[in-house]
Amino acid sequence: MESIYRINDNLYKLVHKTYDDDLFGAKVYELLESKNELGLTINSAEDLSKDLNKLSFCTFRGAYNLKVIHFLEDNNFRFVDDFLHLRLKKKEYNPFKISSAKNVTKVLGRPSDNIIKDLVDLEKSVHDFSTFQADYRIENNISAERNALRVKSYFNNPNHLIYLHIDPKSKEINGFHQCVKGVNHVLFTNTAVKKINQSFDLVGLKLFAAAHEDIFKDSDINFIDSGCGFNNKSSLRLHLGFNYSIYNREIHFRKIKN
Repeated sequence: MESIYRINDNLYKLVHKTYDDDLFGAKVYELLESKNELGLTINSAEDLSKDLNKLSFCTFRGAYNLKVIHFLEDNNFRFVDDFLHLRLKKKEYNPFKISSAKNVTKVLGRPSDNIIKDLVDLEKSVHDFSTFQADYRIENNISAERNALRVKSYFNNPNHLIYLHIDPKSKEINGFHQCVKGVNHVLFTNTAVKKINQSFDLVGLKLFAAAHEDIFKDSDINFIDSGCGFNNKSSLRLHLGFNYSIYNREIHFRKIKN
C-alpha cells in the first residue's frame, strides 16, 4: 500500500519497487507525484521526513519545484540528473532519408529467447545515460544490471515492438530501438548501440530514422513520445534534429544510505 504526503501544495506518494530489492540489496523506494486517486489519508511533510529517515534507498522523480528540492536536500537526497520528456507530432515530422535502412528489422511482441539474450547483453555493455548510471554512488555493474531489467520488463507487453539493426556480414545485432504502441501514439523506451558502432556507420541514426518512417505509416498514430537525460547530448541533438519538442522536465534526486 502506497502512502500519500503533502509538501506545500503538492501531493507525493512513496512506492516500494520490490523488483529492485534483490539487485540493490535493500528495499528500494520511489517518491513520485500523486493525484491521490484512491482518496487515501494525506500525511504531512514532517511524516514524510520520518518515513524517509527509515529508508536506505529512495529516488525522487518529479517536476521542478524549488521548495520540494530544499525539502529533499534537507532529507539527504542528492541531485542526479534532469530527464527531458520529448514529443514529435506527425504533422511536424520531416522524413530523414538515409541509406542502409534495409538493415533494420522490426520484431512485434516478444522476441525469441536468443534475441532477448543478445539484447540484454548489449544493454549491459553500453553507457545509456540512465539516472542509475549517472549516479556515481552506484557501481557500474549494478547500474548495467538495472538497465537490463528495464529492457526485459517490456518483452511480455503485447504492444511491444523493437527495431533491430542487423550487421549485413556477421548477422549480429549492432543496435536496437525499443517501443510500446498505444492507441494513438508510440512510446520510445530504450535504445542501445554497440560501442564499436557508436562512432561510425550511423547505426543509431539509421535505427531512429527507420523507426519513425515505419511508425508514422500507421494512420492511427498521431505522435511519438520519447525522452533522454539532460546530459545525453548526442541523444538530445538527435531528437531535436527530428523536430521533437521538449514538453516536460523531470528532476531526479536520490537518497542512498550506506
